[in-house]
Amino acid sequence: MQEWGAWCPPDDGRLHVAVAAHARALRDPDSGRPFVPRDDVVVHWRNVTVSATGEPRGIVAFPRALRHLPTELDPAFAVAILDSAVRKQLCTTWELSAEFETAPRLARALRHVDARAESGTESVARERLRSAGIEAELQVQIGKHRVDLLISGRLVVELDSKEFHDTESAFEKDRRRDAELTRRGYRVLRFSYAQALYDWPACLAAIRAALCAR
Repeated sequence: MQEWGAWCPPDDGRLHVAVAAHARALRDPDSGRPFVPRDDVVVHWRNVTVSATGEPRGIVAFPRALRHLPTELDPAFAVAILDSAVRKQLCTTWELSAEFETAPRLARALRHVDARAESGTESVARERLRSAGIEAELQVQIGKHRVDLLISGRLVVELDSKEFHDTESAFEKDRRRDAELTRRGYRVLRFSYAQALYDWPACLAAIRAALCAR
């Protein structure tokens, strides 16, 4: 996924290799010796189609690569990957729908894709809220600001991505933005990348408490 530029789930730096089901005599990617199982390499034994003319070369065609997503992957992560793929025009929803005809798990994720999502963090939070029975409007314009998620018309949820919210200028900009939204009568909750991905129960509890507050 990373080679194509799509959003990738965190904490998986392993090399994923698609291998035809009849392949034999595999070689280790580092030593060239006969391959033995290792923790940092995942071999996918499936019939595969490798991109021969597209870029990057030697990489499984993107829609087909999605078929290799691990079955244990968080469903919200699957939606985030698909959001990213469609937003970046790596493939169309039609192409994904055709590829997922025999992959019900991914077909279900595809039904929740929204290419307006601007970060994987935002996609994950939106999908986890939906799973919790909370519908959120995406990328809503409020005055001169566009907010990540708006719930029940009054609760703004902002998701700080890993890349773009860790500088001093971004910090100050975000706080001015939050103050302006509060002045307009909105309640604002802001969660970091780490909170949204690794401490979601606490985020959800805060959102529910804010919705219940008068």
